[in-house]
Amino acid sequence: MSRNVNLDDEAVTALEAHRRGNESFSTVVKRLAAPPIRTFGDLERFLEEFEGPLFSDLEALKRIRERKAKKLTAQ
Repeated sequence: MSRNVNLDDEAVTALEAHRRGNESFSTVVKRLAAPPIRTFGDLERFLEEFEGPLFSDLEALKRIRERKAKKLTAQ
């Protein structure tokens, strides 16, 4: 079964950035979307099978870390 889903341009761009080769959007969403995690067993299985990025913008995280470090040294 398939359904039509409306996505804005930003969402489409994000999906395209994570696309591998000729992968369909459905495959990208299933690879990146977390399944429901209700138990520690669910969490363990999720982390063992996880392929997508935990943090998609590592450079932004580095900049945030650097700013925090500067604030701490300035105090």
